[in-house]
Amino acid sequence: MENALKLHEEELTDYESIGDVDSKAITLWEIAQIDWQQGRHQPAFDKLSESFALLMQLGRVEGLGAVGAMLGQILLASGDRENGGKVLGIAIQSLRKMGRDDDARQLQELLDQGEADGQGG
Repeated sequence: MENALKLHEEELTDYESIGDVDSKAITLWEIAQIDWQQGRHQPAFDKLSESFALLMQLGRVEGLGAVGAMLGQILLASGDRENGGKVLGIAIQSLRKMGRDDDARQLQELLDQGEADGQGG
């Protein structure tokens, strides 16, 4: 896993130097997943946030579904219901646009549960 991380970090540097925003967003997402699995939660969150922002700029529906699902869940879990809800909403819309209705429905249920939990406290 560390070899994959090192390779992605080298790729990220290359993409940044040539201005390849699309590949940068995808690579940030890939690094964030590794960071999260390795317990480096803050760096993972920072990379997810940057990747999500770049994907929003690019209008990359397929990326917004995946990155938004993870980022939104992290935000909800951390107690940031407002931003978590916004991000999950974008992810849900993106998944629906791609015809991934089951995935969108699962995220919607999670979002609904998070909103219900927030009203109870």
